[in-house]
Amino acid sequence: MAVRVARGLAQGCVRKRAAPEPSAVAPLSDVYRKAAEETAQRYLGALQAKDCASLPSLVKGPLSAEECQHDVKAFAEHDAELVRVVGAKLDGRDPSAILVTVLLRFGATRREEVFRVERDGSQWKVHR
Repeated sequence: MAVRVARGLAQGCVRKRAAPEPSAVAPLSDVYRKAAEETAQRYLGALQAKDCASLPSLVKGPLSAEECQHDVKAFAEHDAELVRVVGAKLDGRDPSAILVTVLLRFGATRREEVFRVERDGSQWKVHR
């Protein structure tokens, strides 16, 4: 995700993409919402702290040391920082996934980004 954000900034792309509207599924429970939001916060905090020891456990799928260093570098190069979590809602494409919207700061610019957080066994992880 950080790489996608960094590429968009490098290419001068500031297009804001709306998250897909959820389908008519059960409402998002407070427990799941909070877990997904906390996962997104921990992921972005680890990126900002350049914590490649923690990042692999926060993303779904493999994350090599080289990929981690690249993501951390891209995040830092754009002076990115989490401002706050805006909210979360169920992903209409997959009821086991939650879309977490966050407000990020890139230098003097602020922009909302959407992260897809999914259950992986008993843990929640950010989809890369």
